[in-house]
Amino acid sequence: MERINLVVLDDHPMTLMGMKLILKGTDALHIKLCGCYESGKELLHHIKDKQVDVVIIDLAIPDINGVDLIARLLEINPDYKIGIYSSFEGKNIIIRAFEKGVIGYLSKESPNIDFIDFINILSRGEIYVRGRIATLLLNTNRENHNYHRVVRLTEREKEVITMIMGGITSREIASNLFISERTVEFHRRNIYAKFEVKNVIGLVNSLSGISNAIVFG
Repeated sequence: MERINLVVLDDHPMTLMGMKLILKGTDALHIKLCGCYESGKELLHHIKDKQVDVVIIDLAIPDINGVDLIARLLEINPDYKIGIYSSFEGKNIIIRAFEKGVIGYLSKESPNIDFIDFINILSRGEIYVRGRIATLLLNTNRENHNYHRVVRLTEREKEVITMIMGGITSREIASNLFISERTVEFHRRNIYAKFEVKNVIGLVNSLSGISNAIVFG
């Protein structure tokens, strides 16, 4: 498996210690922990000198606004794959974080194995959202009325889009639905075309920022 260069930010030393222990497992041998930081300023100072693929942060950092930190990280390198590892579930700030360029959220209450999956999926540039946060992003479109559009989806496309928004990979979708990966990619292309987006990040932005009337069948 290709090596993933990772840095993490959390102002709680015990949380950082827990992440380090998870990353010592045999299923994380491909993940190189390049730095652990307890403040946003410390992260911004050191990350410029490192080769980093994935950045995992807590939104609730005392010394810097989490959303501003995301923007500044992506100014340093637009290719960073940024994920939130947090217990914070404030609706507005999470939506703003995704609008700024975050591509994943994992609750600190999640099982350890989810943390490794989280890093793997982020490294591929894929969206990772589960549970309440996935519901939050999907429902936000009802409150933002930039414009209204009817999107007609088949039942199969409904299943695929739900799994995409759950951070499930094409291979896993194919296995769950008993179809080939090629068929999954066919449905992905159709979904992207219907929402007039080019990738999964565009799909999330569309669902969270536009009032879409989605019709199945």
